[in-house]
Amino acid sequence: SRETSPRPPSSSSNNQVVVARHHNHHHRQLSNIIMPKRKKTRSGAHDGEARLEGPPDVSQAEINQVLTSKSTLPAAFNSSKITIELLENSTTMMVRRLGWFRDVRLRRAADAFLKSHKLFQQASAKLDSDAGFEKPTHEQLQAFEQELKQSIEQLQQKMKVVPMTEARE
Repeated sequence: SRETSPRPPSSSSNNQVVVARHHNHHHRQLSNIIMPKRKKTRSGAHDGEARLEGPPDVSQAEINQVLTSKSTLPAAFNSSKITIELLENSTTMMVRRLGWFRDVRLRRAADAFLKSHKLFQQASAKLDSDAGFEKPTHEQLQAFEQELKQSIEQLQQKMKVVPMTEARE
């Protein structure tokens, strides 16, 4: 199975191709002898996984306690910490999404807004104490984002920030 090529048949490159092709074929035969293909197993478990069979390693009393308890959160759950993280993440995403990261004044204003917000202040106050704090709802987070956006837009109007993409006169 010699391929047709624009070069004359006496060229040395054709011989190299034939030798290389022969060598690769020989190498494949050797690799199959040394490393046979993996056989497919019929059972659902893979090589490294053990299948779990039998009852769970938790007592029935513990299962009932979890099912009947009203709180779905562990005792060590700190919702004020989560509230602070949610607000910080929301602020960071707004800064990135709306391009405020390009101007350090806007970044600092967004951070100042976050730290002065009522929800952030309440969560910070309850962070050290063990007093309960309710995690903010999705609507509260959306309201925070909307207030942040309005605040920064007002600041942009005051500063009259010109985007770098537009040509200046």
